[in-house]
Amino acid sequence: MGFNRIRNLLGLNGLVRLLAPFPFLLLLLALAAGATGCKKKVGDKCKPDQMACVDPQTALICVSGAFSPMQCRGAAGCAGAGEAVTCDNKFALVGDGCNKETSDLACASDKKGELRCKDNKLVLASGCRGAKGCYWETTTLHCDTDIADLADPCEDDGDLACSVDGRSLLKCAKDRYVVENTCKGPKTCKVEGTKVHCDDDMADLGDPCATEGDLACSMDKKQLLSCHDHKFKVDQACKRGCSYTEKDDKTTFDCKP
Repeated sequence: MGFNRIRNLLGLNGLVRLLAPFPFLLLLLALAAGATGCKKKVGDKCKPDQMACVDPQTALICVSGAFSPMQCRGAAGCAGAGEAVTCDNKFALVGDGCNKETSDLACASDKKGELRCKDNKLVLASGCRGAKGCYWETTTLHCDTDIADLADPCEDDGDLACSVDGRSLLKCAKDRYVVENTCKGPKTCKVEGTKVHCDDDMADLGDPCATEGDLACSMDKKQLLSCHDHKFKVDQACKRGCSYTEKDDKTTFDCKP
């Protein structure tokens, strides 16, 4: 008859009486019971900054006086005990738990986003759609924002990025991207080093534009457009065609009425 079967039949008190002649076994039983009772779990009371490992990929953090789960998806997982618990959450998912409101950062598991801790949950703070994605160098997180989607959040006001399709230049304004300029010319939008190049020599009527007085040929080449109040408007009709030439970073337009 197995140990668990005897325990179920006798109950804990009966089991203790049965093992009384064997003090060593009683000691092991007491230690096992104590270890089980001391294991921390979600919802248990805790002190600020107190942590514990639940398993190799999950830690417990103290949130409003009670333990809450935090995922440790990094290679080092959850390790340590007592006051020396570490949780490797350098790579995480949106919604994972976190415990440092202002400094806890993580790369999204697909490396296409930067996550930031807010209200003890990781939220998407910025897209990292550039060629380098999101990556770590020792303790420093890097997010390549050279490419972005209009729906991506952003953190650096004024930061420029090319749209995913290369047809727009985007600008970070109050945590969201807006279209700064369309880039519908043949060279589209490209990032070279620290510089962003937007070919706006061709545009559609009403397209957003950044530079007052900037010229462009319409996509059907029947109008010369001019940038006014951040929109391309008709400058003049070009019944015989609109064309342009580039030389030494200067563009000359020719509108044939």
